[in-house]
Amino acid sequence: MNNDTDSPSDRQLETAVARLLRSAKTFPRLLALGEPTHGDDTFLSIRNRLFLSLAEREGFTVIALEIDAERAELVDSYVRGAVDDLGHVLAEGFSHGFGRFDGNRELLTQMRRINSHRPADELLRCTGFDAAMELSAEDYASAERAEMRMRERSNKMANNLGALVESVGGRGRVMAYAHNAHIQIATSSMQLGPQRIQWETAGSILARRHEGDYVSIVTSCGSSPARGVQAPPADSIEDALNRQCIDAGPQVFDHEALGRVLGSSEHTLRMRDDLTPAMALGPLDPRTVMVASDAVLHVPGGKRGEVLTQERLREMIGGIPDVAAELAGPETGAPEIAWGDTFFTNQPRGDGPQSRMPFATIVTKNYPGFDEDSDLDRPDTFALNLHVGAQYFEGLLGFPPSETSQHVVRLNPAAEATPLPHPQYAKSGWIRIINPPAAQQVQIEALARAAAERGKR
Repeated sequence: MNNDTDSPSDRQLETAVARLLRSAKTFPRLLALGEPTHGDDTFLSIRNRLFLSLAEREGFTVIALEIDAERAELVDSYVRGAVDDLGHVLAEGFSHGFGRFDGNRELLTQMRRINSHRPADELLRCTGFDAAMELSAEDYASAERAEMRMRERSNKMANNLGALVESVGGRGRVMAYAHNAHIQIATSSMQLGPQRIQWETAGSILARRHEGDYVSIVTSCGSSPARGVQAPPADSIEDALNRQCIDAGPQVFDHEALGRVLGSSEHTLRMRDDLTPAMALGPLDPRTVMVASDAVLHVPGGKRGEVLTQERLREMIGGIPDVAAELAGPETGAPEIAWGDTFFTNQPRGDGPQSRMPFATIVTKNYPGFDEDSDLDRPDTFALNLHVGAQYFEGLLGFPPSETSQHVVRLNPAAEATPLPHPQYAKSGWIRIINPPAAQQVQIEALARAAAERGKR
């Protein structure tokens, strides 16, 4: 890593993490860094810079990612220069679809470049430590079964990381990177229907087995445009951390610094309540933040990610069997106000009924007196609307369509990159995604297919 290109915030972050590691009785062999959500390259970019700095200055030689351990052997082969097809590595070496994130591509190319100048016995390695398992619909149908599977996954993660640290021995140190829910020392929990399940995290297991040799840092954020997360509410712990960050850059808060933040607030800090399940962001809990990890890395704001273009959406949704995509204009007979918007309808081949009621639309502008709160007149802004129905609606937003009026007051109707209630048709099961992110293409296509299938009924 070139010190001349490091930004002041980068150097501050690297110094703070090194200080945290050196404050232990013995320098830990395993550092775990968490992310609050998947799919925001802001966090991946910070991870990359931090690991490469620790590799240069503190003897770290391995980064272990939240991907299947066996498939990741292909990833390690690439960074060591044994295979050359990066596209194949990203597609086949990364589980969970994580190969599509730019930050992971960037990590591999940088590590490979660095390794090209290192001797064979000092090569950096990139591995995985996740278990080869995904929770199925059957698992989620039973709280008891889901809890058992999560415990099994935690144990396998901890075993894999423990074995990795032992295999490295005295030749280097390991940095693990995963969701906060896996690396934190406290237990994790998840709402599953009417029940809340809990399990011991991999981080908790590792802290117990490798006392003094494991340090965990969870990451929090003020906002994440890539996930549609806006600035945190006042009196939330994220808001308090935002105000402490210097020059709007990421900052590490150890227990002493966290204690000052919690103690200096004029009001009792609360957990933020402006998040929906679709944002997939875990907020900090001020009641447990001091025991959940060794430190918090707070990122005041993320960056806007790549957006799925209207053209790509027309191709993707219009490519669903028996679906027609119509771009409204003078030649289509649509009213002038609708020109430039796109309507998706079911048009089955043969003698089946031809629907004129859309199951999805792309809207490019405000509709005065009808739909203005989303502020679609902003430059480079449009909305994808989907009629997903009550079940998907509640799964994405955390409340049924019938309760929209009770919850909509806490949501920003102009928020980008996350499902929102449609401003007019929410009670019928319509959602809206403003500037849908490319990182969520798979999920968005699945929602569009569900809406198309529902439109056939």
